[in-house]
This record gives sequence, C-alpha cells and structure tokens, in this order.
Amino acid sequence: MAAALVLFERRRGILLAAGATLLAFTGILTLLLLDRHAPGCGCFGPVTRGREDIPLGLVRNGAAIVLIIWLARKEANHGGQAENPITIRGVHAD
Repeated sequence: MAAALVLFERRRGILLAAGATLLAFTGILTLLLLDRHAPGCGCFGPVTRGREDIPLGLVRNGAAIVLIIWLARKEANHGGQAENPITIRGVHAD
C-alpha cells in the first residue's frame, strides 16, 4: 500500500483501504490492551517488551490515521488528483 500511495496519482481507493486496515489493526490493539491476559502485540518486531508495545502501537496507528486523513483532504482539495512530487512526467524541450 505504501508504494501505491507514492506511485499512483489517483489515491482515493488506496487511502480508503489503508485507513480501513489501520482502523482494524487499531481495534485489535484496543482489544489486546483491554485483555489483561493477552500477550504483547509484537508491533515493533520479534524483540518485544511485552504489553508495553500495545500503547505504542496505538500511538503509531493514530499518527498514521491522521496522516491518511490529511492526504485524503489534500486529495479532495485538488479535484481527485493530488500533487505527487515523485511522479516523473518528463521534460518538455522547446
């Protein structure tokens, strides 16, 4: 999804899919946080600190959701085509 967000000009569907995925993961992390007997989430790789990773994962997901909302608003303000500085269109020689 990250590559699609960078490479494709029309990102609305990709932003929706990324947002839905992050909301689902955030819901799972919330359930893990509420269950006292649940193991750590392993959000930051195989070397985990146990349940301390869960709140950090929630913060990370929240930041990513805010970024997705910002990108979606930017996309809406540009009529469905957000500016993509990475896309190379070529140089017009005069």
